[in-house]
Amino acid sequence: VGDITVRVNDVQVTPRRTLVNVTVSGLRGTTPLEGWSMLANGEITEPVGSADCPTAAEDVTCTMEFVPAVGTPTIVWVGNGEKWQWLGS
Repeated sequence: VGDITVRVNDVQVTPRRTLVNVTVSGLRGTTPLEGWSMLANGEITEPVGSADCPTAAEDVTCTMEFVPAVGTPTIVWVGNGEKWQWLGS
């Protein structure tokens, strides 16, 4: 399977959406959007899209779009037998 590394670089909450900039490396055969979710507003949601995340890449830095968050969102990545969490701003 190989080693996958993920990092949240920035979280911006706007009235229309929550933008999460991430760096992912070591992907093989999956989209960088796979495995990500956000806990906010009492719900867990998946990314609703991305303007710059490719459909497939081994190493990428890109920005995912989520629904607007009220309060501080928690960004979660699950994959490769691991789970990571980051608190947004």
